[in-house]
Amino acid sequence: MDPETEKIIKEQMKKLPIEVTNLLADLNLGGKILGIGKRNGLDENQSQALQLETNLMLLGLVHPDDFSDELTERLKINDTILDNIVNDINKEILSGIREKLIETFNKNVEPSTDEETEIEPKLDERFGKDVTKSKIFYFGNRANREAAHKIRMEAKLDSGTKT
Repeated sequence: MDPETEKIIKEQMKKLPIEVTNLLADLNLGGKILGIGKRNGLDENQSQALQLETNLMLLGLVHPDDFSDELTERLKINDTILDNIVNDINKEILSGIREKLIETFNKNVEPSTDEETEIEPKLDERFGKDVTKSKIFYFGNRANREAAHKIRMEAKLDSGTKT
């Protein structure tokens, strides 16, 4: 793992609630995720991508509400398998911590400057529409998306392939 990726992960770990850090430290976590992949017919590359995306979510780099969209893009699977995987992850991995992840994630994407705080209303006014929370997340959370992309690229999974 390159030093920049290691730094990103360490910084994210500091922001997480203890329940999530304990889960990430659980030696059985990887096996649970790979088991979910196997049960749902994923090949080795898809299972590795599932493990990476799940870890990115647990690190707070991918919002839990966007997890299924990320899996759709990375795994190239049908909706039935996707639903089964997401349900399995929710039951077996996120049970009891999903809300804490969302709270932590939302706390970490609050605008950090007055300029960022002023942008949202200006966009609403300029385009005459209501900017939803998820749209605000994407706008205000560029650093998380870039960090997730960097980690995916290091794993060579951003393009959907692993070499």
